[in-house]
Amino acid sequence: NTADVFNVWPNPVTDMININITAGNQSVATINVFNSKGALVKKQTATLLSGNNLVNVYLKGLAAGNYQLSIEWNNGQMKKTVQIIKQ
Repeated sequence: NTADVFNVWPNPVTDMININITAGNQSVATINVFNSKGALVKKQTATLLSGNNLVNVYLKGLAAGNYQLSIEWNNGQMKKTVQIIKQ
């Protein structure tokens, strides 16, 4: 059984952010990006396989500033939120 691992890079970001998720089992991930006012500005889903997964999120159209990237997987049992800076 693989432990769930989560990494996001680069931060600050210009065009695209990479999310590495090592999942214990197959599931669907929901990725939400919120602006500094808490408004949802991007939503994306990805199918995760058991093991290592790389998900790319394109942020090119967003204005420079601070954002919250929230990702949920494993039927909502795993949830991570990180602050990202868009340049």
